Amino acid sequence: MACEDGWLELIATLHREVRALAPDYALYEVSQKYGELYFRVDGLQGQLRETVTRRIEAAQARSLVTCESCGAAGILCRDRMGWLEVLCAEHQREDHVPAES
Repeated sequence: MACEDGWLELIATLHREVRALAPDYALYEVSQKYGELYFRVDGLQGQLRETVTRRIEAAQARSLVTCESCGAAGILCRDRMGWLEVLCAEHQREDHVPAES
């Protein structure tokens, strides 16, 4: 898993939701890509896959407003190297600027 501590509760909640829908699902990858939670599952088909995909999309939307470092409310920021992160005011560094949507 390649995410900061601030998203752990978000990931744990999503895992519980998916596990309740599909007890035998396979978690393939959890990471941050372009400032957004990336949660990839395997082994789901049809309506179940669509339902799980909606849950994942909802968690991804929450990740875009949740600080990756601490879990507080945050905004999508870009550093001078172009890396995207969601950070609260406390965890933003001088080189972070709000990313354009």
